[in-house]
Amino acid sequence: MKRLPESETGGSARTVLTTRRPLAFGLVVTILLFAVYIAANIVAVSITTNTTSQQAVEALLRLGAAATCGWVIWRIGLADDVGLLRGGKWGTWLIVVLVLSFQVPIQLFAWFDSLTVPVSDWPRVGSIALNGAGAGVLEEMVFRGLLLFGLLRIWADSRHGTVKSVVLSCILFGVGHLIRLLMGQPLPQVSLLVLDTALSGIFYAGIVLYARSIWPAVAYHVVPNAVVGAYAAATPGFSETVSGWVLILLSEIPVVILGMYLLVRAVRRRSTAG
Repeated sequence: MKRLPESETGGSARTVLTTRRPLAFGLVVTILLFAVYIAANIVAVSITTNTTSQQAVEALLRLGAAATCGWVIWRIGLADDVGLLRGGKWGTWLIVVLVLSFQVPIQLFAWFDSLTVPVSDWPRVGSIALNGAGAGVLEEMVFRGLLLFGLLRIWADSRHGTVKSVVLSCILFGVGHLIRLLMGQPLPQVSLLVLDTALSGIFYAGIVLYARSIWPAVAYHVVPNAVVGAYAAATPGFSETVSGWVLILLSEIPVVILGMYLLVRAVRRRSTAG
């Protein structure tokens, strides 16, 4: 990974990524994401009392925060590594589509008795789906864009450093979802969510490094978020269950294995290129 001169990256940003304190860097990024989510909720609630409008406002603020994170990634010289201006090869997108083709139905089966949910309030369902999609874009920019490639820079992009970068980014990706506890969700369900998120981070990291682009991972994150969010909004009394999370965790096993394979391929390619 090529380092840019201080004049191109900005002195303070360059200092952050050369402190050799990866855990501190990761915790700061994760805490900032917590702050963004909390601030977006506070702003949305203060602007309107309509829940549909609140979801829409939160979605726009999350997308704005994602754009800001993209600017930070560019500013510190990571845009090319993250692949902000690359779409990724068609083979990578084919992998994403194939995995989504069985992951989305499994998630819907885990949470809902029927896959055909009647919708009577399209604005509310749409705003919740958009909010979920906004969260997916923001989290990919933060955890796969800024955090993963920031850690790779700190650890000099070595093979051992790549493994450490992926592991730490996955752990923090899971920890980041502890914010659900502040939303009043039960500890057992949140704990399983954190575990599932950390494991799925392996596939996210694998697809980003293999594709040399963040956008396939963004799509893989956004689609289930939006679809499940829409179904949940259209299902009265919906709540996550432990059994549902167990089923989803089991379905993650082949996805994690595929992510590991993609990581091995990506690391070998990067080592050869280096």
